[in-house]
Amino acid sequence: MYCRVCGAEIADNSKFCSECGANLTIDHRDTEEVVEQPPVIEEKPRLTKEERAQLRKKKAENTKKLLEEDQHKREKIKILKQENENKYAMMGFVLSSISMALIFIPIGIEYILSWWYSALVMIIGVYALYYAKKARTINDGLFKQYRIKVHPKLVTCSFVFCFISVFVAFYLFIGVVF
Repeated sequence: MYCRVCGAEIADNSKFCSECGANLTIDHRDTEEVVEQPPVIEEKPRLTKEERAQLRKKKAENTKKLLEEDQHKREKIKILKQENENKYAMMGFVLSSISMALIFIPIGIEYILSWWYSALVMIIGVYALYYAKKARTINDGLFKQYRIKVHPKLVTCSFVFCFISVFVAFYLFIGVVF
């Protein structure tokens, strides 16, 4: 007896094909109970050497094309990152660091408790906040379009420094003036 699925020769009392695992106990009322001859397997026409060479050449060209497209995408992302270096992120970080330094580096209590010093720190902090916000806007646009961000941790750090310095400077300003 032969398997109905794969055509392998099997024992007459088998319930499953030992080659493909097909269930041989299924009742097929429309078909013959036992297949005495193996099913005819049509062979695909063999390719000539020239056809095989053309097929290999075509596959190689497709692979090369895909690799070139991938390389092009990588280069485009690299250029985008370089073009959009996000100078605002660096400027925001520098200004917020300066405002933090002006508050937390002890230069004398008489300067820290003067109104003009607190106002200066607040102004620098607000400018830093402006640059950090602009950097975040640029990053959001780049992320939506290309799924890249430039200096995301620097932008976040700038925001934190800005809020701390502006809050402390405002608190000092209110304490000095009133």
